[in-house]
Amino acid sequence: MIDISLPSKRDARHRCDDDHVCPDTLDMGWHVWCDEFGIEIKTQYAKDSEGVTTGYHFECPITDLRDGFDMVKPSTYTSESRNTRASMPRMRATCSSSCSQLP
Repeated sequence: MIDISLPSKRDARHRCDDDHVCPDTLDMGWHVWCDEFGIEIKTQYAKDSEGVTTGYHFECPITDLRDGFDMVKPSTYTSESRNTRASMPRMRATCSSSCSQLP
């Protein structure tokens, strides 16, 4: 996420010559996962000729809720603070290198 958000703010600064484009903080979200309804939903990805993902398709395990309702379980959510904290040095390094490119 940071790889996208910070350069886009920097580029907007160059295009608009506006010193209010970059916020005072660089917020980072937690590493969070959701297991929706206890059902594995397989995903197929489509790539273009350069190997960039351009689309996706979900393989729905339930096609008729009358037949598949017994598969539905409560959703669970997980937050991993250890992995989130482990990504902070990368965020700081990205911020330092991107911010040094500002005029």
